[in-house]
Amino acid sequence: MDSYSSGLRIIEVKLQTVRPPEEVAAAFNDVVSAKEDKERYIKEADGYREDIIPKARGKAERIIREAELGQIGKMGDSDEPGVALERVKESMAVPEEAVKFVELTEIDFLAAAVGTIHGCRTPFAKLDIPRIERIRELTGVPLVLHGASGANDEEIKKGITAGICKINIDTRIRMKFTEKMREIIKTNPEEIDPRKILGPAKEAAKEIIRDRIRVFGCNGKA
Repeated sequence: MDSYSSGLRIIEVKLQTVRPPEEVAAAFNDVVSAKEDKERYIKEADGYREDIIPKARGKAERIIREAELGQIGKMGDSDEPGVALERVKESMAVPEEAVKFVELTEIDFLAAAVGTIHGCRTPFAKLDIPRIERIRELTGVPLVLHGASGANDEEIKKGITAGICKINIDTRIRMKFTEKMREIIKTNPEEIDPRKILGPAKEAAKEIIRDRIRVFGCNGKA
């Protein structure tokens, strides 16, 4: 109306009815929903920190609290090593965020995402050693390496030197266990005694566990 020189000054505009396009409405609802979800997750985390953790500390002092930070990689069935490595780089733990995370959760051990990949049958993962050193320096808590089957022995040894104090392995143990089972069944297809199949498989798992203990430098320290 200003352009018509009507003498009226517009100070407020109210819309009685608005019919936005479906795409706009859907996008708006998604944003609102995401914000509500974020607030709900924050409240749940605060409730856990303020209720469950103090109760656990008071009733069972020997309970060790461990939590993950960042997103540890996971090997998909069709993933190429290069693709998996690039994806891992985007979701590693940030050292400065680790400090706040440890302070808020009051955990004893921190499993930070530093380059490992769950489910790797071939150990090609590369640990971010400077990141491990920085997180250890800033937080002061023992660091845990999840997905360690995806890293070779030299990478793991460097990680231990940088600050890793606890190492989780699973894929390598399962591989050795099931490989032995398949070997026995292939050699003796008529075998029906589970003990003769599972027994050697258990021993194969024990051997890889012993090997990992030696590689990690834990032999004789139990």
